[in-house]
Amino acid sequence: MAFLLNTSITARLTVLALLALAFVSMGSQAITIESQAQKPSPVIGISADYRVELGKSITVEYGIAIEGDYWMPHADVDEVQVRMRPIGINSVSTYGYAEIERGETKFNDRVSDRYFKATYTLPTASPRYYPPGTQFEVTFVLLSGGETVDEKSFPLGHIENLDEDRNWRRHGDERLEIIYYGVSDFEIRRLFDETIRNVERISPALGVEQHHQLRAVVFPNIRELTRYGPTISQTAADGAFFGGFAYSRYYLTVMASPSVPILTHELTHLLHDIALDSPSQARLPAWLTEGIATYFETGVRQTLPRYMIRGRSGSNIRRFREMATVPGRAEDIGVFYRQSGDFVGYLAELQGDSSIGRVLEEIKGGAHWDDALATVYNGDLDDLERAWRAQHGLPTIGVQSTVPAEIQRNFPPTMVGVPTPVLGGENRLVDRYVTERGGSNERVNPVARAATPTRTERVQPQAPTPTAVATSSGYVTSPVGREFRANPTLILVFGLLALGFGALFIRRLRS
Repeated sequence: MAFLLNTSITARLTVLALLALAFVSMGSQAITIESQAQKPSPVIGISADYRVELGKSITVEYGIAIEGDYWMPHADVDEVQVRMRPIGINSVSTYGYAEIERGETKFNDRVSDRYFKATYTLPTASPRYYPPGTQFEVTFVLLSGGETVDEKSFPLGHIENLDEDRNWRRHGDERLEIIYYGVSDFEIRRLFDETIRNVERISPALGVEQHHQLRAVVFPNIRELTRYGPTISQTAADGAFFGGFAYSRYYLTVMASPSVPILTHELTHLLHDIALDSPSQARLPAWLTEGIATYFETGVRQTLPRYMIRGRSGSNIRRFREMATVPGRAEDIGVFYRQSGDFVGYLAELQGDSSIGRVLEEIKGGAHWDDALATVYNGDLDDLERAWRAQHGLPTIGVQSTVPAEIQRNFPPTMVGVPTPVLGGENRLVDRYVTERGGSNERVNPVARAATPTRTERVQPQAPTPTAVATSSGYVTSPVGREFRANPTLILVFGLLALGFGALFIRRLRS
């Protein structure tokens, strides 16, 4: 009994001691907080925000509220340079000068502060086009008399060229992220699962062991892609020849539907440019870049159909030295892709898929693409083409052609079939008020946010408008299996209908 009593007293004393320590600790903390509250703070608050008018512009804003004596040196800032660097392969920063706003306001009963706000709008349309989904790093450089006073990184981190008017959703991992709206989640999951298997097959073949996350923006239909994609010819737009564009400069592809062949094709473009550590269009002819992408859609050689070989004795099959650019006529585009893909498939049959990666490795090391072919396959393009033509029974070629191999800059769009789901979202107009030096005088009032939003919150970004000009970093999809031929059954049906209506018309005239 005495033991229990002593134990009880000891326990009570222990509890009292712990409570006392807790009160002391709380008192000490309160004193610390109070002393901090009484000491003036150099920066009262920071605000940051950005808004997107899809296909038109991105507006960024950075603001600081500063107390009392800490206003200097911001009082002498006369210019704010805004640097925006797109994330990608050898990407180039763009910069402009923000509109500066200063003022004073009452922070509370005791403290009066001054605020400093810089706002800048980056055009994303012509003459410099940034596709939907492009990510930017943003830096504000504060200048006084041309000298740098301070540099401020954008507190929200990377910003994206995506608008808030659409219910953008995401699916993927560190290898591939798909950003989409107006398409079912089931379709996107299937698209990801099937495409990622292709990426795992293609990457080692091209010599790519690790790579930056690849990203795909999927629109619900061609109309939306035409609206916010790069500017193309009116004929191509009217004919809906294209289904996707690849921008290796930004690790990005933009598509008109959840198509596994299209996405695989475009990601192959990104991967072989990663293998080269450079956007390759300025260095490789179009037959090679599109041939690689077309072949690796399946990884199986799709030989030329007979009608292409026999048509006009094979005259629609061009020499590869004359195929540095994609043809402009719709009826020639299908032949171009099939011929290029079949030839690259022939090269893969000679020494395996990894031989394509060895060609890219040679080019990356500084070799001309023709010399790279000779190193890997023991024959230059003419030798290889003669052997390829012999397989198909096509007319042989003579000595090397003198046709100049002008490198493709802007690839024309191509035919693909895509579904047209229901659209979602609506346009929202924004008052815009930013002035870029030598640029527009439009104005905008972005809402300042003190707290950094989550990744999910920022993926509901911002608004729509027209489209822009295609850049040299954009690839287009292959029209494999979609040749341009009339359907004889349809011709017969329409002919019979026409005869029937004609007979009825004549009969009514006679009566």
